Amino acid sequence: MPLHLIVQCCKCNNSISHDLWSIARNHKYADSKYVCDHFSVTIDHESSCGIFGIGWRNEVKVSAYCKINYMTRTLINKTFNKSFMEYEDYARFGQIVCHARISDYRGNYQDVVSIYKMKLNIMREWKDKEEKKWKEEEKKKEICNYNWKI
Repeated sequence: MPLHLIVQCCKCNNSISHDLWSIARNHKYADSKYVCDHFSVTIDHESSCGIFGIGWRNEVKVSAYCKINYMTRTLINKTFNKSFMEYEDYARFGQIVCHARISDYRGNYQDVVSIYKMKLNIMREWKDKEEKKWKEEEKKKEICNYNWKI
């Protein structure tokens, strides 16, 4: 039974999908995937399955590399088995967000509402930051004008 990995850039909405299989005892591999101009991901996967597939597990580590900031962050670092097959997380690189989801069902895409909320939070933070900068500039102008009056 495969686990389906979906990684999406929330800035340009490009995504990739990758199937993770438990096919052999202690099967390991690493793979690099291009997502978009902003991100590439590295997938480290180790699988193990028992007799007739009973007792399977997948250890998955997904790291995102931001090409804009030249930073790497871990999106997923979990062990999946028959009782734990769903997980999603995201990593922020400034105002750019990379989102990843692992599911046992191919049709389970990222939660659009949570991505939308993430984008809103980033925009609010950016707006607050700009507003704070504007207020500081206004204070500096006020002080400058006051000094000229004296």
